[in-house]
Amino acid sequence: PAGFTPIAGTKSLWLGRPACNSPTDCVLYTGAYGNDWDQFLVSREFTVSGNVTITFQLRYDSEASYDLLTLYYAKSDQVLHELKHWSGTGTEAVSQTVTAANHDGKITFLLQFESDNGFSDEDGFVDSKGAATVDNIQITDGAVTIDTQNFETSADGATNTPDFHWLCLGPPAAF
Repeated sequence: PAGFTPIAGTKSLWLGRPACNSPTDCVLYTGAYGNDWDQFLVSREFTVSGNVTITFQLRYDSEASYDLLTLYYAKSDQVLHELKHWSGTGTEAVSQTVTAANHDGKITFLLQFESDNGFSDEDGFVDSKGAATVDNIQITDGAVTIDTQNFETSADGATNTPDFHWLCLGPPAAF
Protein backbone atom coordinates (compact mmCIF):
# COMPACT_ATOMS: atom_id res chain seq x y z
CA PRO A 1 0.00 0.00 0.00
CA ALA A 2 1.02 3.59 -0.54
CA GLY A 3 3.04 5.08 2.30
CA PHE A 4 4.53 1.81 3.57
CA THR A 5 8.05 2.49 2.37
CA PRO A 6 11.33 1.72 4.12
CA ILE A 7 13.16 4.67 5.63
CA ALA A 8 16.38 3.86 3.77
CA GLY A 9 17.39 1.20 1.27
CA THR A 10 14.94 -1.60 0.52
CA LYS A 11 14.18 -2.76 4.10
CA SER A 12 13.51 -1.28 7.53
CA LEU A 13 12.42 -2.76 10.84
CA TRP A 14 8.65 -2.46 11.42
CA LEU A 15 6.96 -2.54 14.82
CA GLY A 16 3.26 -2.83 14.17
CA ARG A 17 2.79 -5.34 11.36
CA PRO A 18 0.12 -7.96 10.97
CA ALA A 19 1.09 -11.44 12.08
CA CYS A 20 2.41 -13.78 9.41
CA ASN A 21 0.60 -17.06 8.80
CA SER A 22 3.60 -18.38 6.88
CA PRO A 23 6.94 -16.97 5.72
CA THR A 24 5.56 -16.49 2.22
CA ASP A 25 2.71 -14.20 3.24
CA CYS A 26 4.93 -11.71 5.11
CA VAL A 27 5.33 -8.82 2.75
CA LEU A 28 7.58 -5.90 3.45
CA TYR A 29 5.04 -3.21 2.68
CA THR A 30 2.29 -4.28 5.06
CA GLY A 31 1.77 -2.27 8.20
CA ALA A 32 -0.63 -1.15 10.90
CA TYR A 33 -1.07 -2.18 14.52
CA GLY A 34 -3.77 -3.43 16.85
CA ASN A 35 -5.24 -2.79 20.27
CA ASP A 36 -3.41 -3.92 23.43
CA TRP A 37 -0.12 -4.63 21.68
CA ASP A 38 3.15 -4.84 23.58
CA GLN A 39 6.08 -5.33 21.20
CA PHE A 40 9.82 -5.21 21.79
CA LEU A 41 13.01 -4.84 19.79
CA VAL A 42 15.81 -5.96 22.12
CA SER A 43 19.55 -5.86 21.54
CA ARG A 44 21.98 -8.41 22.84
CA GLU A 45 24.10 -7.35 25.81
CA PHE A 46 27.18 -5.40 24.68
CA THR A 47 30.41 -5.05 26.64
CA VAL A 48 31.35 -1.36 26.80
CA SER A 49 33.72 0.97 28.62
CA GLY A 50 32.99 4.59 27.69
CA ASN A 51 30.03 6.76 26.83
CA VAL A 52 27.65 4.67 24.71
CA THR A 53 25.57 6.30 21.99
CA ILE A 54 22.71 4.73 20.05
CA THR A 55 21.58 6.42 16.87
CA PHE A 56 18.87 5.42 14.40
CA GLN A 57 16.32 6.78 12.00
CA LEU A 58 12.74 6.63 13.24
CA ARG A 59 9.28 7.11 11.75
CA TYR A 60 6.34 6.66 14.13
CA ASP A 61 2.59 6.77 13.60
CA SER A 62 0.26 5.92 16.49
CA GLU A 63 -2.61 7.30 18.54
CA ALA A 64 -1.22 10.46 20.15
CA SER A 65 -0.83 10.44 23.95
CA TYR A 66 -2.15 6.87 24.36
CA ASP A 67 0.04 4.55 22.26
CA LEU A 68 3.71 4.86 23.09
CA LEU A 69 7.13 3.93 21.70
CA THR A 70 9.87 3.99 24.34
CA LEU A 71 13.65 3.58 24.13
CA TYR A 72 15.29 2.03 27.20
CA TYR A 73 18.71 0.82 28.20
CA ALA A 74 19.67 -1.67 30.90
CA LYS A 75 22.91 -2.44 32.70
CA SER A 76 23.87 -6.01 33.62
CA ASP A 77 21.11 -6.01 36.29
CA GLN A 78 18.56 -5.70 33.41
CA VAL A 79 16.65 -2.89 35.16
CA LEU A 80 15.19 -0.66 32.44
CA HIS A 81 16.06 3.05 32.32
CA GLU A 82 14.04 5.22 29.94
CA LEU A 83 16.00 7.32 27.47
CA LYS A 84 13.15 8.78 25.39
CA HIS A 85 9.58 8.14 24.26
CA TRP A 86 7.41 9.09 21.28
CA SER A 87 3.68 9.20 20.56
CA GLY A 88 1.58 10.48 17.67
CA THR A 89 3.14 10.95 14.26
CA GLY A 90 6.63 12.07 13.29
CA THR A 91 10.12 11.33 12.05
CA GLU A 92 13.39 11.78 13.88
CA ALA A 93 17.10 11.13 13.63
CA VAL A 94 17.50 9.70 17.15
CA SER A 95 20.73 10.05 19.11
CA GLN A 96 20.83 9.11 22.80
CA THR A 97 23.92 8.71 24.98
CA VAL A 98 24.41 6.70 28.16
CA THR A 99 27.43 8.07 30.00
CA ALA A 100 30.06 5.71 31.36
CA ALA A 101 28.93 6.62 34.89
CA ASN A 102 25.46 5.22 34.12
CA HIS A 103 26.45 1.69 33.05
CA ASP A 104 28.54 -1.05 34.58
CA GLY A 105 30.42 -2.22 31.49
CA LYS A 106 27.38 -4.05 30.09
CA ILE A 107 24.51 -2.48 28.17
CA THR A 108 21.36 -3.66 26.41
CA PHE A 109 18.93 -1.49 24.43
CA LEU A 110 15.20 -2.05 24.11
CA LEU A 111 12.53 -0.34 22.01
CA GLN A 112 9.01 -1.03 23.27
CA PHE A 113 5.74 -0.21 21.51
CA GLU A 114 2.59 -0.33 23.63
CA SER A 115 -0.94 0.37 22.43
CA ASP A 116 -3.96 0.81 24.65
CA ASN A 117 -7.30 -0.95 24.24
CA GLY A 118 -8.77 1.24 21.51
CA PHE A 119 -8.17 3.60 18.60
CA SER A 120 -5.80 1.64 16.38
CA ASP A 121 -5.84 0.21 12.86
CA GLU A 122 -7.55 -2.85 14.32
CA ASP A 123 -10.75 -0.99 15.21
CA GLY A 124 -10.45 1.51 12.34
CA PHE A 125 -10.18 4.66 14.45
CA VAL A 126 -6.51 5.16 13.48
CA ASP A 127 -5.10 4.73 9.98
CA SER A 128 -1.38 4.33 10.65
CA LYS A 129 1.59 3.41 8.53
CA GLY A 130 2.69 0.93 11.19
CA ALA A 131 3.40 1.95 14.77
CA ALA A 132 7.12 2.52 14.22
CA THR A 133 9.70 2.04 11.49
CA VAL A 134 13.38 1.94 12.45
CA ASP A 135 16.49 1.92 10.28
CA ASN A 136 20.26 2.40 10.38
CA ILE A 137 20.87 1.58 14.04
CA GLN A 138 24.40 2.34 15.20
CA ILE A 139 25.85 1.84 18.66
CA THR A 140 29.19 3.40 19.56
CA ASP A 141 31.38 2.99 22.62
CA GLY A 142 33.26 6.28 22.64
CA ALA A 143 34.56 6.58 19.08
CA VAL A 144 34.35 2.83 18.35
CA THR A 145 31.34 1.42 16.51
CA ILE A 146 30.24 -1.80 18.20
CA ASP A 147 27.06 -2.54 16.23
CA THR A 148 25.30 -1.41 13.06
CA GLN A 149 22.04 -2.63 11.57
CA ASN A 150 20.43 -1.52 8.31
CA PHE A 151 18.17 -4.61 7.94
CA GLU A 152 19.05 -5.07 4.26
CA THR A 153 20.16 -8.67 4.81
CA SER A 154 17.31 -9.57 7.16
CA ALA A 155 14.80 -12.02 5.73
CA ASP A 156 11.33 -10.56 5.28
CA GLY A 157 9.26 -11.61 8.28
CA ALA A 158 12.35 -12.47 10.37
CA THR A 159 12.20 -11.78 14.09
CA ASN A 160 15.96 -11.40 14.56
CA THR A 161 18.84 -9.84 12.70
CA PRO A 162 21.13 -12.28 10.86
CA ASP A 163 23.89 -11.69 13.44
CA PHE A 164 21.40 -12.22 16.32
CA HIS A 165 22.31 -8.85 17.85
CA TRP A 166 18.62 -7.78 17.82
CA LEU A 167 15.44 -9.75 18.48
CA CYS A 168 11.74 -8.87 18.11
CA LEU A 169 9.37 -10.09 20.82
CA GLY A 170 5.67 -9.80 21.55
CA PRO A 171 2.72 -9.72 19.16
CA PRO A 172 3.55 -9.06 15.52
CA ALA A 173 6.96 -7.50 14.99
CA ALA A 174 9.22 -8.26 12.09
CA PHE A 175 11.89 -6.98 9.79
